[in-house]
Amino acid sequence: MAEAAPSEERQQLLRKVIPNETVLALRHTSDLQGVLQTLFTVGTLVVGASLVFLSRGNLLALLVLGFFVSFLFMPLHECVHRTAFKSAFANDSVAFVTGVLTLRPPVHYKRYHNAHHRFTGDPDKDPELSDSWVDPSLKTFPSYCLYLSGLMFWIDRVMTVVKHACGIVQEFYLSSFHDEIVSEARLFLGIYFCLGCLGLTNPGVARVLMLYWIIPSFLGQPFLRFYLIAEHNGCKQGVDMMGNTRTTLTHW
Repeated sequence: MAEAAPSEERQQLLRKVIPNETVLALRHTSDLQGVLQTLFTVGTLVVGASLVFLSRGNLLALLVLGFFVSFLFMPLHECVHRTAFKSAFANDSVAFVTGVLTLRPPVHYKRYHNAHHRFTGDPDKDPELSDSWVDPSLKTFPSYCLYLSGLMFWIDRVMTVVKHACGIVQEFYLSSFHDEIVSEARLFLGIYFCLGCLGLTNPGVARVLMLYWIIPSFLGQPFLRFYLIAEHNGCKQGVDMMGNTRTTLTHW
């Protein structure tokens, strides 16, 4: 009961801002729109990869591809919310592929993100306010720069997947999903291990993995860090979404 009160308060505050009828109308999803958006996303990757290929790995081209690769977080996020497609299978499939490409196992991310939505602004339970490796405190300029570099993100991702694969699941929001989280982490490690073996035994595969995925992922992560930092950092803590969340408007 103690945990339900903040959630109910959030719902009441939300209804004051957005009528329930409007919220229900926004729940309409479309497989066609999901496919079109997926084709657009794949198209950006093709453009970026083509630039890398034509320039033979030019740094600027790698940055462009890295920008597009980093924003594979977007389809993962929408598919985890089940808003990208009407089909649950399509949402889960795209979430899995983008999860592999961004080192974010989708089942784990779904539970992490659900806890963030449920406890937004609560420093004790919101995982994005936990001052962790992936979400460090940004009270100093060096910590701000470290966050934007994406270095801590990659360290956290590797450590978390390995830890979960070893059966160590300590996060409170994962307590009811232990076996599912462990199985998913082991599957992801298995995929990366196979890709690593292919790369070690085949120089051509290693070059493709490095030029079109690994290097762009590292170079592009700061773009995503800049994007994500605007939503909640520097906002008020507490349950009021008008105070703990920031809406950023920009051109198309």
